[in-house]
Amino acid sequence: MPRPTSRFPTQAALRAALAVAGLAFAGLAWGLQAATAAGANRNAHLVIGWGEPVDTLNPAATGARDVGPIDRNIFDTLVWLTPDLKVTPHLATKWAVSDDG
Repeated sequence: MPRPTSRFPTQAALRAALAVAGLAFAGLAWGLQAATAAGANRNAHLVIGWGEPVDTLNPAATGARDVGPIDRNIFDTLVWLTPDLKVTPHLATKWAVSDDG
């Protein structure tokens, strides 16, 4: 009589899956280390499919409404506003209000 099959993986299959996952993570870590060691690629280009022409990516100089979503994906902010409009730190770790306001 044939042995009934189990829907649970065997120990050998689990070991093989863990070995593959370990190799994948090791390869990813090696790739990240190599990319970091190589430094930033100053000749790299960022290509974005956008419906309107972008006037500038400088968030302080743009007047276009369409640039905001792009800028939010490129730049971090000093603080965040919570849904209840409380200021919370992001890049800024501390700040103070001067005596003259």
